[in-house]
Amino acid sequence: NVPTVPACERPTTTTTAAAALRSMAALPPLATFDVASASAPTNIAVVKYWGKDEARGGNTPINSSCSLTLDPADLRAETVMGASPELDRDELWLNGAPVDVAGASTHARRLRACLAAMRARCARPPAGSRAATAAELAGWRVRVVSRNTFPTAAGLASSAAGYAALV
Repeated sequence: NVPTVPACERPTTTTTAAAALRSMAALPPLATFDVASASAPTNIAVVKYWGKDEARGGNTPINSSCSLTLDPADLRAETVMGASPELDRDELWLNGAPVDVAGASTHARRLRACLAAMRARCARPPAGSRAATAAELAGWRVRVVSRNTFPTAAGLASSAAGYAALV
């Protein structure tokens, strides 16, 4: 019985949220922040699409694919995101190690685009936010701390699970 959408939860207290951020990576604590956490199951391709169809735009698979969602009790990405006015840049920590978000890599560009889209969709701060307005919250930088309960780059769609937990 696998859920089709990841279970999202918001820590109930500032102390719980701060502990979650610090426990997933040894980072300095933030005094003012909003935080959310989520987990998402991973999947494995049973039939891979093997290439892209240049005739239909280049980013369309040549063949259909089929994948299987694995048990999230064992195989999942766990992500905590804290937004704070104290941060001077966006940060990403993956499995305890910092990842360059400002660089030119595909992963860095993809993450920046995802965060920009999330900020653009911020119509109002969530209930309990420390930000007074959506514009204020959209100006805060984020610290994303994510870990996989399975080996990264093992063919188990770790990036897909991480992004599913993030958004």
